[in-house]
Amino acid sequence: MDRGRLHLRGQRREHHHDPSPPGDGLRTGARTLPALRRLRGSTMSGFLCRHESVDTLPAAWDGLAEAPWQQRRFLAHTQATNPCSQRYYTWIEDGVCVAGAIVYNLPIDLLTYFPFKLPFSVAPNLRVCGVPASVSCPGLLGPPHRAGRLLTEVCVAEASFLVALNLDPAMPVPPSMSAGPTLPTITLEVPWRTIDEYEGALRADYRRRFRKIRARFAGCRLETTSCAAFTPAHHLQYLSVLNKSEARLETLPEAFFRGLPEELFELTTITRDGVMLGWLVMLIHGGRAAFFMGGMPDDARREPDLYFYITCCVLQRAISRGARFLDLGQTAEIPKLRLGGRLEPRAMAVYHPSGALRLLLAAAAPLLSYHREIETHHVFTHCAPGEPGRPNQETNP
Repeated sequence: MDRGRLHLRGQRREHHHDPSPPGDGLRTGARTLPALRRLRGSTMSGFLCRHESVDTLPAAWDGLAEAPWQQRRFLAHTQATNPCSQRYYTWIEDGVCVAGAIVYNLPIDLLTYFPFKLPFSVAPNLRVCGVPASVSCPGLLGPPHRAGRLLTEVCVAEASFLVALNLDPAMPVPPSMSAGPTLPTITLEVPWRTIDEYEGALRADYRRRFRKIRARFAGCRLETTSCAAFTPAHHLQYLSVLNKSEARLETLPEAFFRGLPEELFELTTITRDGVMLGWLVMLIHGGRAAFFMGGMPDDARREPDLYFYITCCVLQRAISRGARFLDLGQTAEIPKLRLGGRLEPRAMAVYHPSGALRLLLAAAAPLLSYHREIETHHVFTHCAPGEPGRPNQETNP
């Protein structure tokens, strides 16, 4: 749990009131928190600003974002269609925004990853550092050392029970927080130009399964549109999937999906004989694709292997749009790994202003963290043995 933490013990902090306004990168409306904090023995200094609206974030914010989920365009959409007391923090050095954080309120079941299922849940209303849309992207922006420093300041500013989601496990975490693994995301490099090229790269047993499932759904019609075509029927299937999830976070309203920016998102609806079997929403941007969300009927009306077919459609859309990298998202690891994906670890960290509760959280961290052994699938016929998705042993597809 201690790996990669930022140790500030024994370092004296000097507190000064900042007499000057925020740097040029800030717009009117940002609130500067009163302390200018400087680490002894370091030239790094700066101040923390809190923003109640995306509108006051500096233009430099988007330059720090590693994905469109963190950029102002998407955050403005989530704030308008999924309000959950969002606020944003920026860390300013020499008048420049060098790190950012997204914080919102959400009840989260702390026993989600408990080793065995309990007849009750513990779901306090937490302060969450993350993207309020159930994606694998973290809510921290900027270089790891500055993002870790900002997280320290956010814990102090929020002064409440806070959880930071989907962190890079190598990111320095403040010593006042307890950290552990959370759901990994699954990613896939996409070197193929056509789905036939992908199929030809598969090992024989995985290729047979891939062909068999595609043949089962050969009579389906796939229609790709903007998300403005999202209907109440689509949302009902989303809720059906969400209610079965063991790691659900926020429940996104229908208007959220319907208003997704059309320059970034697309909706593909799968029908057969006029009946909607399922759907998927993808983000396509800059040669990268992400499987954002999907929907299926409830179990009684769901066709066998439908989810695997949906993931096949995700890959097909990524290839047809020229993407070279595909983020398949968190949850449902097995079908995504059978497609050729590889696990990318994610971490979470929790904080409480009470020292006693911090000790309790540190002791309970192994019970609150994600620990699941997942079989490695060696899907492809090429590249070096021993790599995820590579053929170094026999596995059952």
